[in-house]
Amino acid sequence: MVKVVIIDDEPLVRVGLRSMIPWEELGYELSGEATNGRQGLELIGKQQPDIVITDIKMPVMDGLEMMRLVLKAEQPVKFIILSSYDEFQLVKQAMKQGAEEYLIKLDLEPEVLTETLAAVREKLLAERGRSDQEERLEKGLRENLELLREGFFQRLLSKPAAPQAELSEQAAYLGIDLDELLACALIRINLNNPAELEKYDANELHVLESSIHNTINEIVNDIFKGYTFVWNPGEFIVIFSAAAGLANEAYRKKAVGMGERLAQMIKQYFNIGVSVGISDPHQGFTELSRAYFESCRAVQQSYYSGAATVLCFADVPQGESDQAQIDMAELKTALPKAIELLDLELIGAAFEMVFNLLNEPKLSREQAYDLCFQIAYLINGALNVSEAELKEIIGYRNSLYESILTLNTLAELGHWLTGLERRLCRFISQTDEQKNHRLVAKAKRYILDHYREEISLNEVAAAISISPGYLSTIFRQDTGICFTDYVTEAKIGQAKKWLRESDYKIYEISALLGYQNAYYFSKVFKKVTGMTPSEFSGKKL
Repeated sequence: MVKVVIIDDEPLVRVGLRSMIPWEELGYELSGEATNGRQGLELIGKQQPDIVITDIKMPVMDGLEMMRLVLKAEQPVKFIILSSYDEFQLVKQAMKQGAEEYLIKLDLEPEVLTETLAAVREKLLAERGRSDQEERLEKGLRENLELLREGFFQRLLSKPAAPQAELSEQAAYLGIDLDELLACALIRINLNNPAELEKYDANELHVLESSIHNTINEIVNDIFKGYTFVWNPGEFIVIFSAAAGLANEAYRKKAVGMGERLAQMIKQYFNIGVSVGISDPHQGFTELSRAYFESCRAVQQSYYSGAATVLCFADVPQGESDQAQIDMAELKTALPKAIELLDLELIGAAFEMVFNLLNEPKLSREQAYDLCFQIAYLINGALNVSEAELKEIIGYRNSLYESILTLNTLAELGHWLTGLERRLCRFISQTDEQKNHRLVAKAKRYILDHYREEISLNEVAAAISISPGYLSTIFRQDTGICFTDYVTEAKIGQAKKWLRESDYKIYEISALLGYQNAYYFSKVFKKVTGMTPSEFSGKKL
């Protein structure tokens, strides 16, 4: 039998692997388990397994370090790495160190585990040469790479967090073959009657979605070079190379031709209408979020105008003579600045500008939508928060654009903006409270470190780099007492400790705490405790 050990710090993962397949029936002996890399080293040394299934991120010692030490000792072990979608850099490093294969935890199925183990066992029996098992392994790898590619593009459409060079390196590792000039297309299914889909069960819907996905991908790659994935239910995203060297009009003609062919074939094969929005070309992966925004604007235009099912962003009307002239320059500066300063009054003033724009007499429906998109985009750029927090603040579950486009009247848009302002202010208030609490904590620390001195509000404010007035305000808000009273209580607290535990005289304690004389110290002590120092300790001056 082939000996296998499992190393993972998550009990559920270990239990899941143990129970996923009939190990002995398939010719494997589970020789042991470990919860971190250090235990794993000891287990490998003791059991001498043939295959090690290990996590990468673990306490005490991670999987990469454990692999390095095992391979340095030239132990004949084959490693299978367990990973998550966002760990491909670590997976890359593990593969460089000699790992045979990796498995995505969330997508792990008995068939995948069985095939992977079989492929690794083949390598144990014949290190060289290709076999049917290795072919199946490569197929599994390709399937996992598709999921990783999808995750890569989804992160880029939200907000790229890395420079172009690093993103290009990640794309190359994932086998993404695109030119520098990129564009985005959004294909949205139009259902006049949502009940149309009720005739399908969950499996049939999955098959339908997969079939539409494959049709889109085939048509796109017949015209451009690109990648297709499901963005939201009923929405597909295509990222494609925009054919560098094409003039603007030539690109537009070719892109519209692709969109029209997509719409025609999806209608012909599936009897489903779609709207297609296509962005302008943009340079590099870092600009994909902008391209996505443009494709959404193009779909939005076709959504409410009904003039065409395929529209390029370049063809989206940018304002007509009979429409209100919207100037957002001041708002684009004011709102991010208000958020940066955590100033609720400035945020209120910025939203007052928003409502003034929304109530312009000639504001068109598309301009109203665009205003809401722009506000959401400004907030997204100004806040450094998680995706879950952003969804909570802006108020959407899956697609921001879809949620805004479901607002059919000016009143509904106004109600949404009112709620957005309220949620943003609540979040800022919580953030501001946390910031103030940290400042007060610093002030308290300073007071406790300098209780032997005469401590002033100005001195402490300067030490933590805020104004005395602001410190006075937030100190009372956070503690419920004024700054001076807190200093006094801190000093008297130390005095009580010395009176109980030391041989200091009362006049010595008075001097140590920075009081000018023992009489004033005694007066303050009695005011705070209700008794004199002598009464408290029985000591004499």
